Formats: sequence, structure tokens, C-alpha cells
Amino acid sequence: MNEQYSVLFVIPPELHYIESNVSQKIEAGREFRQKLGILSVAGYAREKTSAKIQILDCLAEGIGLDELTNIIKNERPDLVRFSVLTFNVLDCMEASRTIQAASPNTRICMGGFHPTIYPSETLNLTEPDYIVVGDGEVTFSELVNELAKEKGGTDYSLGNIDGLGWKDSNGKNILNNPRAMVSREEYNSFGLPEGLRKTYDWYLSNVANAAGK
Repeated sequence: MNEQYSVLFVIPPELHYIESNVSQKIEAGREFRQKLGILSVAGYAREKTSAKIQILDCLAEGIGLDELTNIIKNERPDLVRFSVLTFNVLDCMEASRTIQAASPNTRICMGGFHPTIYPSETLNLTEPDYIVVGDGEVTFSELVNELAKEKGGTDYSLGNIDGLGWKDSNGKNILNNPRAMVSREEYNSFGLPEGLRKTYDWYLSNVANAAGK
């Protein structure tokens, strides 16, 4: 039996957060919020792939790079997915390097607004093996399904996955055709509410357990 392909969504520790200065009053009111974009992509992947899907929120669980290293060494995920905004790109890069040092066979995928706006620049970074440009649900799940074939020892192909950027065996950057923007009707056909609800409930339970509540 082939071992199940494993995916870990990581929200990295805040070490190099890029932001403007705000008043202490505003900063004091800052609160933890669930990352709905990650939950949406993870929820869709839970429905459309056979992979083991997990979410690690380093912010909510107070996890630093040392603990992240230990978690990665224990879990050895096949693929780690970051949702990258410009203000957290440095944190995602450092967390990626930490993950790659702890588990060299783990691959890194970056999605979100930053790779969507700056696809070539993001793919030129040394850390990501793959980037997702635009709406991530379908593109990322197709990537996971293809990489699971590779792990199972069968032929796989990345060239036909719209919205994907990747590096070939020679390190050449490849940007596939863009994926058409997902319409509201298509989102409704995804069956996201149930998958997202399950992932959301699991996420809240996982964070509460980590906090000892």
C-alpha cells in the first residue's frame, strides 16, 4: 500500500512583519483571526484529494522556529503550503528555509496575493518549488493529486495545471497558462461549505487544544 501523501498548511511565526507604525491603542486591539483563504483551499483539498491535510498556525499556537523544526522533523510532510502576502513574505521565506533544513525532501508551495501579483519574482526566490497564481482551490488540489502520483511511483505532469508556477529538474522557472477567475456559480458548485465547515471546526478545536482550553 502506498503511503498517504501529506500536506501541511503553515502560518509562519511573525519575525519580520512588514507594516507601518500604528498607535499602541490600535496595536493593543489586534486580535487573532482565522485565515479564511487557507481554510478555503484546505477545505477544498480535503474534498478533492486523498491527501492528509493539516494546518499549523504558528501565530495562534505561539510556535517559534525551534518548535517548528521539531514538528517538521516529526511529521515529515510531503508538501508545505504558505499563503503569502507582501507583508509576511520574509516570514514565509524564513519558515521555508527552516522547514527545508529540517526535512530536505519536503517541498514548498506559495500561494496568495503576493505570488499572484508578482509571480515571476516569487518563483525566482530560492525557497518555493511551486507557486499558485490566482484562485488557489482548484490549482492547488490538482497539484497535490499530481504529486501524489509521483509518490506512488506513477507518471505525473505539472505542465497542464493552469495557474501553477514551478521549477523543472534543471531549475528552470515555468509559469503555466493562467487559470480563469472562478465565478460565483463555480464556487457554489465546489461543495465548499461542508468541506470548509469541517476544516474550520477542526481548526478551532486544534487551536483550542494547543492552548490547553
